[in-house]
Amino acid sequence: MKIPYEERKIEVYYGVQETKYPAKWFWFSFDNKIIQCHIRFSVNETSSLVREILIKKLFS
Repeated sequence: MKIPYEERKIEVYYGVQETKYPAKWFWFSFDNKIIQCHIRFSVNETSSLVREILIKKLFS
């Protein structure tokens, strides 16, 4: 998946771990750094929460 950012697109790799509480992971290269994240969900967390946290941390 490619995400637009300023005048470029960032390629993001992601996947899902199928367990009792599914986990998601993603990684991408950003300003000569590799960002990797593995998130283990509880029954109350959603993908929208992951996006919100990522946006706040990377783009604030």
